[in-house]
Amino acid sequence: MSYVYRALFLLLLFAAPVALFGQVTTTSIVGTVMDPTGAAIADATVVATDTDRGQSKSAQTGSNGAYRIDFLLTGNYTVTVSMPGFKRFVQKGITLNAGAPASVDIALSAGEVTESIEVTASAPLVNTVNAEVGTTVDSRQMIELPLVNRNPYQLLDLTPGVQTNSNIQSFGAPAQITLINGGSDNGAGSVNYYLDGAPNMTGLRNSGNILPNPDALQEFRVQTSNYGAPYGRFASGIINALVKTGTNTVHGTVFEFIRNQKLNARDWGSNATLPKSPLHRNQFGATLGGPIVPNKTFFFGSYAGLRQTSGTFLQNSIIPTAANQGGNLSDHFPASLSATSTYSCASGSAPVLSAADLASGKYLICNPYSSSSAASRTTYPGNIIPAAHLDPVATRFMQSYLPAPNSTFSSSVGTYPSWQGYYNSPYNTDDFLLKVNHTLSANQQLSATYFNSSGFNGARGGSSNVPYSS
Repeated sequence: MSYVYRALFLLLLFAAPVALFGQVTTTSIVGTVMDPTGAAIADATVVATDTDRGQSKSAQTGSNGAYRIDFLLTGNYTVTVSMPGFKRFVQKGITLNAGAPASVDIALSAGEVTESIEVTASAPLVNTVNAEVGTTVDSRQMIELPLVNRNPYQLLDLTPGVQTNSNIQSFGAPAQITLINGGSDNGAGSVNYYLDGAPNMTGLRNSGNILPNPDALQEFRVQTSNYGAPYGRFASGIINALVKTGTNTVHGTVFEFIRNQKLNARDWGSNATLPKSPLHRNQFGATLGGPIVPNKTFFFGSYAGLRQTSGTFLQNSIIPTAANQGGNLSDHFPASLSATSTYSCASGSAPVLSAADLASGKYLICNPYSSSSAASRTTYPGNIIPAAHLDPVATRFMQSYLPAPNSTFSSSVGTYPSWQGYYNSPYNTDDFLLKVNHTLSANQQLSATYFNSSGFNGARGGSSNVPYSS
């Protein structure tokens, strides 16, 4: 029985990608072949040739002159039509995008097959093949349009119907949140994300995972309405990204993008002596693609790295002075009382502070060691706590981790020494991508894509305004 299970597993392993890639990563050319009078031509041979990879697929026209060539990789194509009694027809410059069938209608002219008519024209931009509504963003747009932080998802804003487009940090990992045509999030997304035909989503909230760098992407398509049943699952929309594929020509890119704080303004409220908020962002990487076996097997690979340090501005933290940290809080002792005397801490017996002392934030400190009974405890004279009464752990913590005051904080009860500065947050990532395409026959292809993204993101814990976790 184990052999049967293995066979079934292998069958599913090879069959599932064929069906999935056919739905998401390939496209079709459809059209009608006619004579000069507009009558349909049956049995004409239509050949679609991938000019980048030297691969061809063909089809015969039906009795109504219609033809359809499916499972074509995205890229640049030439369509050739031949039929005895008519001149050979060649149309170049056809660009195919995934999930967007191209309509190429052809009118043949009477003549010898040895004669040919050559046309250079792209397929119509309006989709007349099906009712799907969507937008395709190609690699040229991703490279040439302004793209802050080189996140391809930002170009979703070019699609009509996209109302929310944000990339957040969820449990330490980046997550893409997209709302389309009134769709909701409600803790679980309503948009399907694909990368080379495979679901590219988190298992926690159905948000989108990150994409490879723009230099590594061929295109991505956003389908917002009337897409086919094979996509399934979510009703709001489809975001389908495709990785570039190697061609018969070796090609590659090297890139590096640097940002820093040189032209940034200071944070509002920061001291003139305080340096600007730190920002050091370096994005770098490379891509390379080409043939392993010309016209048959191709590879494409990419690496992208990010090294970033940014700062969070913190201010208005009141820092105890060195004397305060040593137990001397006499600067907070009420001026209306005697600093050499002790006072009762019991309710009803404690001294009443003057209005001036209350307005300036003065207070008394009770000595817990003065009595085992709370009703009999008294204050420390002058608010000076003996060193023996101080918690050594708390003292060591303050001396080791609290920054020295470099500013002042004013409130309704007084002015206190404070600290302001920055908490540096490192964010480093490494992305690796490898894709291999192999053609078994005119109707069978294998494609494997591996994409791995890992990194480290340091963040300030808690909500304190000093650079340590609260």
